Amino acid sequence: MNVASIDIGSNTILLLIVEIDKNTHTFKTLLNEVRITRIYQGLNKTFNISEEKIKLLYEILKEFNEIISNYYCVNTLIRATKAFRVANNSTSIIEDIKSMYNYDITILTGEEEAQLSFIGSTSPWVSSENKFVIDIGGGSTELIYGNRIKIHNKISLDFGVVSLTEKFFPIYSPNRNQIHQLEEYLKKYFSEFNMKKTKSEVIAVAGTPTTLSCMKQNLKQFNESVVDNSYLCLNDIEEISYLLSQLSKEEILRTYGNVVMGREDLLLAGSLILKIFMQFINVNEITVSTKGLRYGVIIDYLDKLNWDL
Repeated sequence: MNVASIDIGSNTILLLIVEIDKNTHTFKTLLNEVRITRIYQGLNKTFNISEEKIKLLYEILKEFNEIISNYYCVNTLIRATKAFRVANNSTSIIEDIKSMYNYDITILTGEEEAQLSFIGSTSPWVSSENKFVIDIGGGSTELIYGNRIKIHNKISLDFGVVSLTEKFFPIYSPNRNQIHQLEEYLKKYFSEFNMKKTKSEVIAVAGTPTTLSCMKQNLKQFNESVVDNSYLCLNDIEEISYLLSQLSKEEILRTYGNVVMGREDLLLAGSLILKIFMQFINVNEITVSTKGLRYGVIIDYLDKLNWDL
């Protein structure tokens, strides 16, 4: 049977369709789709998702609904994150989507988001070895430490690439003083959470690390098979963040191609989050995962499924 998982994030909407093998209780990926919406844009000022972004969200869900129908999915699991947690008009949007497509949307808490991101990004590892996951979103950033048996610690930080870009780089291109202010802000924020050195493998998930991996490998189009389980060193991120700081949005797009489209003004903030984080926990290398929350939702669904049905 086929099942769909939709992750409505603060910057992107992701669709995953999998085929579940009821005999082995496993699944294989059939389709991955990504659309950039930036629904968090302006949310810190208005506390409402804008009419423009709502319209875009509905259009994408209409497209996804047709795809899901073509794949004969028996269930569609939809999870929404930070933007829906803070927007005053979340309830009315959810009711509209229910009316249009009969979809039930669950708004995740920060801790739920962190746990599902961990489960998804560490799959299919099943060992008891501890791993550290960072999920850099549009409106929040999740930090999770644990293994497939137990999550030891999970934190949802109240910033992401969209919120930080709006706060520190309101007019692109950013100047040296703005970049310094953002770095100092991140250092203070991480220090308050008493970030400790780790010897565990660090996995980075979401659009920032996957796009940085493409940039490092000179990929103009996203290639999941090449990006998933690739590596980024601290030197790579420092070099890319410096280059990004020297370029306008238009120059970033011309230099790196379609793989950065829709993120060109967000990548600097994302790369700085990753850089400061790695410095604080004293790691020189991270593993990039293309999976994350939407996969975690599927795995959680499998764990709870009544296989006798």
